[in-house]
Amino acid sequence: MKTNTKKHINTSAQSVGKYPHKSALNEKGSKFNIVLIIVATFFIILVFVSVLLFPAFFGIFTGEEKVITPVVGTGGGNLADADALTLEQIQCILTKENANQEITAQIVYDAAHEFNVNPLWFLGKINHESQIGNSRLGRDCKNAGGIQYTTMFENIGISTTRCRKRWSGFANYKDSIRANMYLIRVSYLDKEAELINNFQNLRNKCPVFNTTVNNGLAEGKITINDLFLVAIITKYAPPCVMCPGVYPGCADNNDPVSYAASVLSFMAKYQNCK
Repeated sequence: MKTNTKKHINTSAQSVGKYPHKSALNEKGSKFNIVLIIVATFFIILVFVSVLLFPAFFGIFTGEEKVITPVVGTGGGNLADADALTLEQIQCILTKENANQEITAQIVYDAAHEFNVNPLWFLGKINHESQIGNSRLGRDCKNAGGIQYTTMFENIGISTTRCRKRWSGFANYKDSIRANMYLIRVSYLDKEAELINNFQNLRNKCPVFNTTVNNGLAEGKITINDLFLVAIITKYAPPCVMCPGVYPGCADNNDPVSYAASVLSFMAKYQNCK
């Protein structure tokens, strides 16, 4: 028993003498593991925050085309707010944009209140379509809003003729402005849910259009709260070339996102016109 005890003590002593730095290695390994855990945790947090802040980037990076559900609402303010501009502010905009002189502030103001339409976004729309009556279509057809030929305005006592083959011709700009406001009210503002649904369906059917919308959101041209406005413009000026097969017989090369961005820029510029 005595001999065995000595051997055991000797073996332990030899072990300690052979590996004098073993505890130091364990200490260094523990420190390395702690550093590794801290770095890994930081990286995970960084990726998580990046995905939250830049979802569009990661959607493109992974090849996924996520359809972002719009918030049913209004871009650039309440699109149905007839009091968004005073009569004086409307005149201010018409003056600064050198609008066609036949389009008066009173005509715009009265039509906006008749059909409860925001005159600011309406002016942004007809500025995009006809430079507020100064384009050739505006001058030739008294058509401020780029409305294709239709007889639907007989409901409000306005007659139209076929002008330059495919466009509605009006007798004067008063009729043209009233017709535009009426069209916006009955075909767009009163059909919000239907337009949003059709807009989402188009994004699902047409990958190029969906990419255009997502890029517009990522680049800040539009925000998610502007998607109802984009949905309206998509129906008004459909992306026929962008989505071949979806609009048979249509060859219009419209980009609803750029159109909406133009209108929103106009609205931001003139919301407090002085």
